[in-house]
Amino acid sequence: MKFITIFLTRPVFTSVLFITLTILGIVSFSRLPFDLLPDLTIPELTILTQYEGASPEIIEREITIKIEEGISGLGGIQDIRSISLEGISIVTIYFNRDTELKIATIRLREALDKISWGFPKEATRPNILRTGPTSSPVMGIWINGDKEIISKVILRRLEQIDGIGEARLCGTEGNEILLMIDPDILNSYNIDISDISRALLSYNIVMPLGIVKEGNYTFPIRFVYETETPEKIGNISLMGGKIKLKEIAKIIEKPKEKNLEIIYNGKKGYLIQIYKEWKKNTVVISKNVRDLLKRLKNIYPNVEYEICYDDAVFIKSAMLNIIFSIITGGLLAFFVLALFTGNINIPVVISLSMPISIISSFLLFYIFGVNINLISLSGIALAIGMLVDASIVVLENIIARKDVLIGTKEVGIAVITSVLTTIVVFFPIIYIHGISGMMLKPLSFAVISTLTISLFVSFSLLPLIVSKMGDIKKSESRIYQILNDKYSSFIEWAYKREKYVFIITFILFIFGLLSFILLKKEVFPDVYADRIINFELPYNSDIKETEKIVERLTKYLKNEGDLKILSEIGNYDPFGLSHTGSAKIRVSGLKEEISLKDFFNSYNSISYNISSVNPIISYFENKGKIYVRIPYTDFTDEQKKLSLAIRSFKDADFIFDKKIPVIDLCLNQSLSEHLNISPSDLFSFLQTSVSGNSIIDIEKGEEKWTIRMLVGDEKDLKSLLSIKYKGIPIGAFFEIKERFIPMGIVRFNGRRCIEGVIPYKGRYKFPSLPFNYEIGGELKEYKNSLKSAVFAFIISIFLVYMVLSSFYESLFLPLLIMITVPFSAAGGFFSLLITRTSINVISLLGIVILVGIVVNNAIVLLDYAEKKRKEGKIFPGKIASKRRLRPILMTTLTTVVGLLPISFGSTLQAPLGRCVIGGLLISTFISLIFIPIIYDKMVS
Repeated sequence: MKFITIFLTRPVFTSVLFITLTILGIVSFSRLPFDLLPDLTIPELTILTQYEGASPEIIEREITIKIEEGISGLGGIQDIRSISLEGISIVTIYFNRDTELKIATIRLREALDKISWGFPKEATRPNILRTGPTSSPVMGIWINGDKEIISKVILRRLEQIDGIGEARLCGTEGNEILLMIDPDILNSYNIDISDISRALLSYNIVMPLGIVKEGNYTFPIRFVYETETPEKIGNISLMGGKIKLKEIAKIIEKPKEKNLEIIYNGKKGYLIQIYKEWKKNTVVISKNVRDLLKRLKNIYPNVEYEICYDDAVFIKSAMLNIIFSIITGGLLAFFVLALFTGNINIPVVISLSMPISIISSFLLFYIFGVNINLISLSGIALAIGMLVDASIVVLENIIARKDVLIGTKEVGIAVITSVLTTIVVFFPIIYIHGISGMMLKPLSFAVISTLTISLFVSFSLLPLIVSKMGDIKKSESRIYQILNDKYSSFIEWAYKREKYVFIITFILFIFGLLSFILLKKEVFPDVYADRIINFELPYNSDIKETEKIVERLTKYLKNEGDLKILSEIGNYDPFGLSHTGSAKIRVSGLKEEISLKDFFNSYNSISYNISSVNPIISYFENKGKIYVRIPYTDFTDEQKKLSLAIRSFKDADFIFDKKIPVIDLCLNQSLSEHLNISPSDLFSFLQTSVSGNSIIDIEKGEEKWTIRMLVGDEKDLKSLLSIKYKGIPIGAFFEIKERFIPMGIVRFNGRRCIEGVIPYKGRYKFPSLPFNYEIGGELKEYKNSLKSAVFAFIISIFLVYMVLSSFYESLFLPLLIMITVPFSAAGGFFSLLITRTSINVISLLGIVILVGIVVNNAIVLLDYAEKKRKEGKIFPGKIASKRRLRPILMTTLTTVVGLLPISFGSTLQAPLGRCVIGGLLISTFISLIFIPIIYDKMVS
């Protein structure tokens, strides 16, 4: 401990050193990036390909499998999940975390270009998206006004903001020029649908011709002929000029049929969803978006907007809350010190270690690239009460010995050992894998860095300050004197009634074990969030009927108070996972859980669910879900396994295996050949008769319009089959078959599978089935996290034991010190039970941390007891417990009150604080009562 002399004899050097560390810490803090959580997202890209009208089986065969095979050779792929739906293929690629997405996107585009030539010609070019079916927007903006300004100006300006991956406009519908063709006139003139299509295409040509030269300049030249108005379209000649198109068709301009309605607090409009790029700062993006919208509002005053939800608001609130908790915890720790000492100089000197350790640690944050986020700040909040522990013990001994150098050196081993035992428990966190490990590493770094600096302060700056202050008299507050008297009486009683002490200790341990059994288990704790209500009517129900139910539900919810309600009605999912009978309602401002059972009981054909969403939950797409994946080979195998799975897995929702009704028109081949009717011509006629046939897109100003043909009016099946084709009713050509097909086909890593989602509420019993199935989602993550936490707990105990054995040169004393560990774990579980907190990754971390914290009191106590034993004192454990009562109580209570602010409310870090407080209080009882008795029995 000779280095202590250097700091005592060179006061200018010591002062300059700490001033420099503080200034560098402040500069580092100002340059560190802020975000809600560490970077936890897995890099992903989604390939979206449309093939209108194709069944899921055709989509899978013609598009999805070809994409999967074509991209399998790309590097860095972790998993591939695909969904083949009616008319759409969705392939999501999950990459390893070290993958550079920009390079991966380029390579993916090259691979898709090589294989897309083999797609059906009607299929669209594969579109690569940086957002997938599970991605969540960071902002939602309700907007209303001129659609052209919104889509052409505002949306494009938003997408230009750095960090925005996509600005998605929802609720708009395009415009079209509809040709409603009379089938009777069509038949009377013997005109084929393909003739009209060719005529429209030939009268709409915009093609480059080449380059012309004029003087010293060259200009590109184009051939332009467009029929962009109903009048021009109506004058197109057919049959060599014998008739005009307007003679056989009614031509009108109209908006396309709307399949999505956006309503915010009763007002209809549009919704802009903001998706951020990977590794970008949400708070900065939000500020830039808000600034841009304010500027655009001044330019376009008729456009109104409201921010429906913004993750940045939650992030800033969470940051302020944790910073407030740190400051409050520090003040409470100072108050405890003042309460025990009765001398204001002592808590002032000791408390210096808190701001110096925290501020200086930001320099280490900057050097090692650790961001300021909720988790790293939680580490500082966790350490705030422990930062004074080393200084308390050192100053207490200096006062007792009345010599700075001797007093500091005498407790040097004990202080270093106690701090090291706390630090080493954080190293095994590197063995906690997955998202849990990624979350907890910044917390560990924060605790290690601040505690290391606080240890340095206690052996350098603290002795220097005390030496300059002169003699600090030992004083005791009235409160401590009362506690000391009560404790002295109690320890005397405990030594006389050892049997009762053992019984009480045993009961506490049993209560802890029972608490573990009774506690709810999950990956991450529930955090206050907005509520999402999803409900679904039968497939492709009328959107107007869906809207009526939303209106009734909104009125029902308004009874809960002043709420903000955003409703997306119809095809709100761009990936085809919703339909006109679907609705998603986001409710902000709810103060408690809601039940909609009474409301939806009046509807027999509606399925619904309620989930939570906020910036924290959106990081964990598996929160509250268990995924069951059952591989199958063919349709028969699927039906057999699905039937058994539905009966076996309670509450499971097999979304993509839901059956949707389809009508197959099976062509009579012999009749069509006999009448010399081409199947392709008949298909074109039917397609135009059912949903219309989009012929070409034209430009009207800056707006794109679609020219669409429809034979007759909108019709039902009966009227469709009565339409005549070449004088024969359509129904005569076909055999009508009604059947049900799966909504979609799911593939995972190249295999078809039945995919079910089960709500996870803490416990679930899995059935034994005659086939294999995979479990994913929150339960899998919880089990992995539990295994990692148990392993980290064992490694922590081993490391603490090694540190203690090394310092004390004893194999027996560390075992006695570590008696507190199992009791602290029991106290932690009991604390979680009485506060109705679940066992999760955060609370499990608290159990691991307790291994290093709770041994500190025993170290301080037994270090003194060993000295008294060597002096030949009787009952050295009892003597030590009385002598070390004040530092033990002060270090315990400063840690407890430092953790109190983060333990309240529904926050991410609350389970950690509750667990550590419970474990620390129980372990203090064990250290002050149980351990002295055991020690004196063994050494006697």
